[in-house]
Amino acid sequence: ATKGPRANADRGEPIDASRPLVKLGDVGVGAWSCTEGGWLSPKPRTSTETFLMLEGEGSVDDADGTRHRFGAGDLVVLPRGWSGRWDVVKDLRKLWVVHEHGDVAGASTAGVVVTPAQVGSTSVYDEGDTAVDVWCRAPGPVEATSPGGAEAHFVVE
Repeated sequence: ATKGPRANADRGEPIDASRPLVKLGDVGVGAWSCTEGGWLSPKPRTSTETFLMLEGEGSVDDADGTRHRFGAGDLVVLPRGWSGRWDVVKDLRKLWVVHEHGDVAGASTAGVVVTPAQVGSTSVYDEGDTAVDVWCRAPGPVEATSPGGAEAHFVVE
């Protein structure tokens, strides 16, 4: 569903659209797109969002000004408490997973951006009951066990 022009835009006239796909307990999954532009996001996040960039380019700036650039194929984590700035440089599309959870004492609120193909298999973010890992492997069957709780997987070629 198109939300329309962002009222808080201070660069360009970005138009965004979001499509929630599924909501299971405290985890939601969906898709989002946005045209070029920029805006402040001064209100701290109340959830942790992990998204996989499908196309486009952009950046998020933490409240301290640290810029995190991302493009197609990148995985981005915006933790609960993150606030700062969004800039869409090239129209973008992403798949997102949002985990609603309580505060985690001492947890970082800094954004994280990784390119899975460059980092291999590693832990990207692990605070409280939210963990984001990247696992790169050759195609083929995989035997997997679940540690319990909610899990979401982006499987890409």
